[in-house]
Amino acid sequence: MTMEPPRISIITPSFNQADYLEETILSVLNQRYPNLEYIIIDGGSSDGSAKIIEKYAPRLAHWVSERDQGQAHAINKGLRKATGGIVAYLNSDDVYLPGALSAVAAAFQKHPGRNWVAGGWILFGTGIEMEPSSWLPRLPRDAASCLYLDYCAAQPGHFWRRLMFEKHGLFDETCRYCFDHDFYARLMLAGERCMPLDVQVAGYRFHGQSKTMAELDGFKPEFAAIRARYLDKLPADEVRRARHVFELKTSFAECHAAVELLKRGDRDAAWRKFSATALRWPTSLSRRFGWGCLRRLLMGEANE
Repeated sequence: MTMEPPRISIITPSFNQADYLEETILSVLNQRYPNLEYIIIDGGSSDGSAKIIEKYAPRLAHWVSERDQGQAHAINKGLRKATGGIVAYLNSDDVYLPGALSAVAAAFQKHPGRNWVAGGWILFGTGIEMEPSSWLPRLPRDAASCLYLDYCAAQPGHFWRRLMFEKHGLFDETCRYCFDHDFYARLMLAGERCMPLDVQVAGYRFHGQSKTMAELDGFKPEFAAIRARYLDKLPADEVRRARHVFELKTSFAECHAAVELLKRGDRDAAWRKFSATALRWPTSLSRRFGWGCLRRLLMGEANE
């Protein structure tokens, strides 16, 4: 007897992204997944988004266009409506790739003890210069690695059994940027682990109006606040290891940024960037990237 495919609930939070919304909707509906529940929560958009959603209303399980309290609140509204055993959210500027839901359903059916899956993604841009690139998830080894951002798994690739939200709560609505990261940390602190799905399932779009591009500076303090919230719940040795990796990666990125400033001819800004990095993470000077950056600054050369 053929097993009925599990019900999958997809929630799309939407607010004034009419330029991308229809593509997002069609990427879900065109999955042709036989047991789909699609929910769209629009925050009262003024750009015609509601008309786009209404066009597809007969194929939606639920939709609303009304003022809300932000992205996490909108997703939580959708989660409260969801009835699927598997749930995910797809932002209104991202897309699912063909066959994504079938691949996710098969993974959960094959591994009934797993409650969280992360698939790969295509990174692409709209209105900016970038070449599309394909990625597979690299997952945190423990909660400390999660808190110190030692992982790479784009949000559109994540799917959960609905019981994860019943056990561990909904997304933190006080977070504007990093409520997904906060949820990952909570899950890992509770002993949950994510299973990688080695196939691309989503397209993660970069564009000038996305939070990732337009409000990038808002992410760092929220990541830091989440880290501070949970650090005292972790073993000291895990924290030391994860902090060491985080400091190396961050100081490498800052030294790279200093070299980029030098390439653009702004030597003073490059020195300021490098000096701040060296003061904050002195061990970076013992690394090849650190002293290499210093040598270039002293010589006034941007290239090797």
